[in-house]
Amino acid sequence: MYEKRRDKRHELHVNLVLKPITNAENSRTLDLDVEVTDASHGGIGFISPEFLEVGTYYDAQLQIWSKAVVETILEIVRRVQLSDGSYNYGAKFIGMNDKDAIKFDIYDMFETAKEKQQE
Repeated sequence: MYEKRRDKRHELHVNLVLKPITNAENSRTLDLDVEVTDASHGGIGFISPEFLEVGTYYDAQLQIWSKAVVETILEIVRRVQLSDGSYNYGAKFIGMNDKDAIKFDIYDMFETAKEKQQE
């Protein structure tokens, strides 16, 4: 299968805190314990029981592999309902400072080196 994504994805299981920024009427903070299925420099995939609209934006706080918290803006770009009623989401990072973005690159370099050692 041809991989269309630019950035390599890595498994990550963390807590994700989202606050909607596209709808002034719905400004509640969602503290979701989601199963982040993958994360990369470009975005994340996650599973959640919460229904989120495609095309909506969220201020997000994401704890990454190093236990550092990355603050970014996420855009929900994909939603697929699963057989158990939960949803599989794809979200891309819209606003992330360079200091946080490089953390993904560094992790990717370490994982790539580890994979090469195992070959």
